[in-house]
Amino acid sequence: MIDSIETDLIPRKTLEDLCAHRQRAIDLYRQGFELLAEAQREHSAAAQESQCIDALPERLHRDIKYNPESAAKLVAHMITRIDKNMWTALLTSTRLWSLMDDVERRKFETVLQDSPPPVSVDAVLATMTRLMADGGMIFRRGLVGAFQDLSREYKSHGGFKLGDRIVLTWAVRYDTLCDSFDCHSAENMLRDVDRVMHVLDGKPAPDYQQGLCAALRTAFREYRETKSTRASTPYWDARFFKNGNIHLWFMRPDLRDKANKMIAEHFGLALGNDRGR
Repeated sequence: MIDSIETDLIPRKTLEDLCAHRQRAIDLYRQGFELLAEAQREHSAAAQESQCIDALPERLHRDIKYNPESAAKLVAHMITRIDKNMWTALLTSTRLWSLMDDVERRKFETVLQDSPPPVSVDAVLATMTRLMADGGMIFRRGLVGAFQDLSREYKSHGGFKLGDRIVLTWAVRYDTLCDSFDCHSAENMLRDVDRVMHVLDGKPAPDYQQGLCAALRTAFREYRETKSTRASTPYWDARFFKNGNIHLWFMRPDLRDKANKMIAEHFGLALGNDRGR
């Protein structure tokens, strides 16, 4: 498993280089804060112990002047920031992030916010090993959650089956004064189901300038000239309405069938009745 992770996700040498940069940054922060504390003491002596020294930013000035352990605390704070930034960068730069569902993302974000674990080669590989091992369950759970969030039809059902079309209610907003559309409130849901289709097709999740949301944004911008209320991608044929609804047709029945199979597996059922509209 470790060899596969190193090959498919990130080479060990790259991890070692990143961790070396981390240690170098920590060493430099430690040296820098110690030098600032020393400079502050000399500044105070030069000003005959004046209480009006304000050369440093207020908070840093206060911490260094009144707290003998300030340098150590500031270094610890920066280590936490480095580890948080590194974990975020590592997860978002690999395909693991695109396979995470909202439950796994929120859990990971909580850990990063409260107490990010120190970044090391072994820690990163261990985390990726766990996520890879649980990847099928995580993706299947995310797939079910995405479609349940997307359409209210599925919220009250246990097992459900996707049909040819999905109807999203209150997904777009029509401004009668400007004769324009937007769907900011629904973009996260649309992005999740679009990500599902890409992953089922073996493709990376689309970024902000790609995929279904980007196609809809383009259609919204062009609406006043074209009056067209349709947008299409390789996976979706979308139509939006002034009543706030979006209708989504699957362009790839084979991927829809894959999704239905995963939905059935998630609930431990045979494929249910077609409850899609």
